[in-house]
Order: sequence, then structure tokens, then C-alpha cells
Amino acid sequence: MAGAQALQLDIGNGYGPRILADLMPILKAVTTDPYEKAFLEPLEQWDGNYTTSSIAPLLFSQLMYEMAKGAMEDELGEEQFKNLLKTRALDHALPLLAADAKSPWWDDVRTKQVESRFETLRKAWVSTLRHLEALYGKDLTQWNWGRAHTLTHVHPLGMQKPLDRIFNTGPLTVPGGRETPNNLSYFVGPAPWAVNTGPSTRRVIDFAHPEKAQGINPLGQSGVWFDTHYNDQADRYVAGYYVPQHLDADDVKANTKSRLKLRPAP
Repeated sequence: MAGAQALQLDIGNGYGPRILADLMPILKAVTTDPYEKAFLEPLEQWDGNYTTSSIAPLLFSQLMYEMAKGAMEDELGEEQFKNLLKTRALDHALPLLAADAKSPWWDDVRTKQVESRFETLRKAWVSTLRHLEALYGKDLTQWNWGRAHTLTHVHPLGMQKPLDRIFNTGPLTVPGGRETPNNLSYFVGPAPWAVNTGPSTRRVIDFAHPEKAQGINPLGQSGVWFDTHYNDQADRYVAGYYVPQHLDADDVKANTKSRLKLRPAP
């Protein structure tokens, strides 16, 4: 049970560190400003975990967008580049691009000179820092993944402002990402990143003892907004908690807190 829960809640992978292994020597070479150098250490030491308190996944995710844009938008055009971001093609392409110093994608075809990986990555790194500064200020201690990666449960009425403040649940700071087993995914683009897909439920069942099953919903058990159980699981879902799934009749009776009666219309 514990192993299955750990797998469902895993917020790490080797994708980021694998790409950064090729890019870090270049980033160190292109970064001379002491302020900007301070951002390199978290990237170099990153273990690939998308924790809410970590700055590394924030820097990495923005850098990957800027690198892809700098390398590919000039060839594809703005519209086709946006279409590319909607696919999974970049997940395969970016590690190959990062490792290939001679790739023709590094050149900006809109200029007369031929740009190299060094020049394109330098521009991407500067753009990364400028964009995040505009969002979160210059104090890097205030930068972290949780500020950019959030989950909001949108009620149909909450799609219209200012009703969102009343009916929506969130935004909630969440770990994980689009490359992790705890797959709280989002559209590829510049920060911030609002979660748009994720586990519809988490459930762990030992079939030798199904009465001890555990699970959690992203929001709550009730679909009625004013109900106590409409969003009472939201915070626990984000925190990685599980609650007992009462299946045995005696267990259900012992843990019943309220009862819903459905009566046919006269």
C-alpha cells in the first residue's frame, strides 16, 4: 500500500537533469553577472523533483520554453510554433537539441549572421530571468515552483468574474508537473502554469484486504456547492493524503456522519 501511494505521489523524474547536463557548461560560460550566476547553482544541484519550495523546476520550465522559442519560432512562424507547443513533440526534441551543438535549429534565419547554440541559449537564459523577474521580483528567495504551478477547481459559474472568487476552489499551490508520475499537467508556455489535467482520483486497494482501501478525490464527494463535502478533500489531495474507503457494511455504519435520502416525487 505504501509503495503504491509513493508511486502515485512521485514528483520527480530524470528529464530535467538529463537536459541540463548538456546545457550547464554553456549557461556557466554565458553568465557573467553575479546576480544571474546565483540562479545557476539551484539548477546544477537539482535532483529533478518538482517540490513547491524549489526554484529549480521554475527556472527549468521557463528556460525550456525560451529555448524552444528561440530555436524554432523563426523557422516555424508564430502560429505553427504555438501549435507545436500543444503537442508532445518537444518532449522528445528538446533533449536532442540540447545535446547537438551543430543543429541548424540554433540559427536565427531572420538574421544575416549564423547564430550558434551558445548565442541562442544565452538569449533564452536572459529572457527566462527577465520574465520571472517581472512576475516575482528580483529576490530569488521568493521564487519557487509553487508560486507558478497552481490548481484551481473551476465551478461553471466561476468561469465569469467576479463569481470566480465565490464559486471556485483555489488557486492551490501544487507539486509535480507534466513529466512526473504525480501528473498535474499544464499547457507549455511562459510562467505561470495553471494545471489543466491531473488524476481524477487516487486509490490504493490491497485485494487481500479490500476493506482497508484508501483513496482521495481532487475536490470532494458532493457536487452541490453549498454541501459540506463539496471541496473538503481539496487540501488533502494536494498534500498527498489518503482517506479510508469504507466498504464493509459495519465499517460504513460506524463511520456514517450524515445520510442523504432520495425520495421519489409524489
